[in-house]
Amino acid sequence: MAPINVSAGDLTCTNAIGGSWNFGTAPKSCNVSPLASTPQTKSQYGTVLFSDAEAANIGRQKYLTSMYPVLRDVGRYYIQKRNPAASAVEVNSFVEGIFALANQESFWSHYRNGTDGVVRYMRGDNLHGHGMMQVDDRSHTAALKEGKGVDLIYNMMYGLDIFYASWTKSATASCINSPSDYKNRTRAAWSAYNGGPGSICRWKNKNTAGDQQFLAKYDAKSWLTFVADPKAPVSVDIKCLAEGVRPCAPPGKAIPPQPVPQSPPHPIESITAYHEGEMIEVAAEFGINLRGLSDGKIIFRVAKGAQLRVDQIKVQGVDQEVYVKTNYQGTEGYLYGGHSRPQKTFYQWMIPAVQLQNSLVALKSNKAYGFLRECAGLSCQKKVALIRSFGSAPQMQILKREGAWVFVRSAELDEEGWIADSEVEETRF
Repeated sequence: MAPINVSAGDLTCTNAIGGSWNFGTAPKSCNVSPLASTPQTKSQYGTVLFSDAEAANIGRQKYLTSMYPVLRDVGRYYIQKRNPAASAVEVNSFVEGIFALANQESFWSHYRNGTDGVVRYMRGDNLHGHGMMQVDDRSHTAALKEGKGVDLIYNMMYGLDIFYASWTKSATASCINSPSDYKNRTRAAWSAYNGGPGSICRWKNKNTAGDQQFLAKYDAKSWLTFVADPKAPVSVDIKCLAEGVRPCAPPGKAIPPQPVPQSPPHPIESITAYHEGEMIEVAAEFGINLRGLSDGKIIFRVAKGAQLRVDQIKVQGVDQEVYVKTNYQGTEGYLYGGHSRPQKTFYQWMIPAVQLQNSLVALKSNKAYGFLRECAGLSCQKKVALIRSFGSAPQMQILKREGAWVFVRSAELDEEGWIADSEVEETRF
């Protein structure tokens, strides 16, 4: 079937192709662009792409063998972050539930590397469901526009935020005999995931067709038919990806190389993160590669905290990737400075060396409410205090930055915590 363009909600599906309801190929799949790009996706997730160029059974086995450790380790990482005291039995039961959740929602389907070289991601439910755990654009449009549907780990973490809320609630639900009845807690959590919080006992009271299908998948564990080694190490850096740091290197390997800077296709004036002549400080946790001006090859790594002068700025690509020309310890080169699409990532790479610590921000006006978190990451526990944007939105003072997150204090709420930089906007400097 030739690729086509279709629309669903506010998110267009470009270069759409069909598939089959089987592991890795659930229909339909849409181009990752404009929310992501094929080169970036291949760089970060090249080991977990379903290849359309391979025979179905061979491709399926390769795909599930590489995806199984990702689901396994994402599940472990998530629940241990949310509940460090969780027993080994609960952790393993939670992971088993995630395997069945991903099967029910998408047959473990997310990325497909097409025969045309374009990377696509799974779209279901008449294109309203996005990705492996099918984040619905009718309820979660803002998050999807920020790339939390197309990006594999963001998609999983976002879905698990919803699933985990019902998982914890299920421990005391009327239809659960014991908190250690993990199989039925899993069934309850999926009922609520599918039908909303009020459906947590649907599996027992109504036992819908969906609940029956979920149980059948949970019991059958059909994915194991294709997994060559359930104990295989994971091929992506779960912690790095989950905490919003990009690019991330596969475990034990170097960070993927960045593209060689070219002449900017967009006016440099449209980029306001860095300015020629100013001093900047490397903020990336593991530093940034200094690359050659002509060939883009790595010269050496500039450590976090190093301060440099911006000599020139280059912008390229549809994501408006920024490269900063500088001179470090007598050597000229380019540093990758982040991109502006699908969301700005500038400050997870470099920050102004002289930055006002009392910058004030408020929740963006297009968000009805938000929460502060205990630490810098989507998996971190949300605080009780609700941050509103309507009416007189409370101003928050930035105390420090960490990657794509800021630690703020609200005098009005008498509360401190972390919030994603993409969720707030400056009110004054």
